Amino acid sequence: MSETASTIAEMVTRNGRSRPDYPAIIASDLAMSWSALADDAERIAALLATRGMQGKAIALLGGNGLWTYRAQFGVLRAGATLVPLSPMLRADALATMLADCGAALLLASTAHLELAIEAGRRAGIEVIGEGPDFEVAIARECATAPWPDAGSRFGIIYSSGTTGKPKGIVHSHAARMAMAQATAKDLRFPDNGRALILTPPHSNGTLICLLPAVLVGGALVLAERFDPRQIITLIGRQRVTHAFMVPTMLQQIVDVLPAGSNELDSIQTLVSAGAPLAPPLKARLVAMFGDRFAELWGLTEGVASLIRGSEMVVRPDSVGRPLSGTALRIAGDEPTGEIIGRSPYLMTGYQGRADEGWADEAGERWLRTGDIGEIDEAGYLRLRGRMKDMIISGGLNIYPQDIEAELCRHPAVRDAAVVGVPDPHWGETPIGFVETSQAVEMEVLLQWANERLARHQKLRRILAVDRFPRNALGKPLKDELKASHVDR
Repeated sequence: MSETASTIAEMVTRNGRSRPDYPAIIASDLAMSWSALADDAERIAALLATRGMQGKAIALLGGNGLWTYRAQFGVLRAGATLVPLSPMLRADALATMLADCGAALLLASTAHLELAIEAGRRAGIEVIGEGPDFEVAIARECATAPWPDAGSRFGIIYSSGTTGKPKGIVHSHAARMAMAQATAKDLRFPDNGRALILTPPHSNGTLICLLPAVLVGGALVLAERFDPRQIITLIGRQRVTHAFMVPTMLQQIVDVLPAGSNELDSIQTLVSAGAPLAPPLKARLVAMFGDRFAELWGLTEGVASLIRGSEMVVRPDSVGRPLSGTALRIAGDEPTGEIIGRSPYLMTGYQGRADEGWADEAGERWLRTGDIGEIDEAGYLRLRGRMKDMIISGGLNIYPQDIEAELCRHPAVRDAAVVGVPDPHWGETPIGFVETSQAVEMEVLLQWANERLARHQKLRRILAVDRFPRNALGKPLKDELKASHVDR
């Protein structure tokens, strides 16, 4: 291990020495100290090393339980490539990902062991599950696994698949360390910070607060399921300082938080990411938390921007300025276009598709984000939507996010999604889907919206949907909405 920690695995060991008795992980009524976690990671790594796993891909199927994170840190200490997978997937989909990343082993928590065994059978790989046999095996280990190199693979995160076949996004240990440093700085993470870990392990968003907590030797407070009242109580009881939630979670939190409650007073930074914030919800969060509230726009691939509450008051349509280390620009010569970026925490590439996703700008390699936006003179970014979602009607570009934001200003609309459908005259025309919080006639809502939209943005119709299909981070799956309600 180097004198200066260059990997998250080294930080776990350093925390075990410098903060041995401070809690590293808090799960329900259990707490694991940094010294215990560091020792545990060494033993798991030794077990994996005896199986020749250094440098190989190890998949992990688990929820937000203590065992899952013990296994994660053990895999990282072993110098293997961590591949967390979603237990929401079917066995055949998991087997496809296992084959894609070349996984040599699948680790699984008790709750997902049956699914893991079936996926492992299909992929032809060994499965090791949580339980007494695992504990006995690591208890016997006393060897020391080689340390991973900073340039080696940290892990592979599979995309949500909202834009087609999921891609494996590869990051190095150095990239994840750089992300930890950037988020610790910009999220203002204190040495005794406590991060709420609420989103699943296979989501890159989970690392927004997890990595800086490890960097500073803080604590991870695990929540295995989302219940807004229970989460509020957990934050208050454990004095959580930092939390990342998606907008659908935040909406439920503010809906049930009692007036005058002080249970969220410990929060120093509450981050929203994963999907756009509806303007009314954003306004409520800014009113409640002020500068303690932040919105982060970013890609798993490794570029991001951040805006805090005080800035939102002045620039309500912006997602902020680049996160520390990120450089953003608009491709081409027009003020509105595809956002491209680069950073020290950028991915190495896509698994098996190293040349995809890059733009060459003046001989430099930049990440193509697929998002359309504008950057003002002060460096603030405004999103206009995804390139694939852009609607071209009568030769004019329509950005669904602009229409969605307008729909969400109606008091009866909780969330909105807009897609383009074929039109014999215009080529394409927009239609809207809404989740409502109170009764409203769709014809009345359509008239209300079209009175406020530009002529080329006007909606053909609006359809009410009880519940949007969403990915793990709460982002509406527009292709599924369109297929279920339009393409029939």
